[in-house]
Amino acid sequence: MTEEITYADLEFNKCYALENIPKPAAPEEKGLPPSCPTWRLAALTFLTLCLALLVGLLILGIMCPSCILCPVNWQWMGGDTCFYISMQKKSWEESRQFCSLQNSTLLMLKDREKLNHVPPRDKSQYYWIGLHKSESAGWLWEDGSDLLTEKADWIGSYQFYRCGYLHGLMISNHDYCTMKHFWICEKAVFKLST
Repeated sequence: MTEEITYADLEFNKCYALENIPKPAAPEEKGLPPSCPTWRLAALTFLTLCLALLVGLLILGIMCPSCILCPVNWQWMGGDTCFYISMQKKSWEESRQFCSLQNSTLLMLKDREKLNHVPPRDKSQYYWIGLHKSESAGWLWEDGSDLLTEKADWIGSYQFYRCGYLHGLMISNHDYCTMKHFWICEKAVFKLST
């Protein structure tokens, strides 16, 4: 015969004394003083540095109400674009990925005026730009817009190849997108205004 225990059979009248539970050690028993002047000094130093930075930004905003800023190692040559010119060579896709990681795109030269703002570079070298050939849509800039060849007298021939590059003052294409060339990234300038 099996004995069944029901809810009514449970005993709730057994209480255990709270004295059996160990109490945590007080901070003074662990060797820490009740207040630590080192932490107060560090917090005060941090607060002072933050205030100095804020004052510096305010002064910069007052002295230069419409300053144009580009990231470190990027160049501004007028206009509304910062440019990065690589010092190493990569394939077109690796170059595109580098620019993407910098929140930018490969250079898109939709009009000749922008070509005047591109920083000086070795004109004998090839520089990947944001132009590629799609199977279905033809030649596209990185933002998805079409290459308008009828308006562009600085564009070379586009017959068999898939990736565009800048050579001297002409846009052209290359036989292999896997070739290693320098590249140029672009991103919008940051305008400091008050």
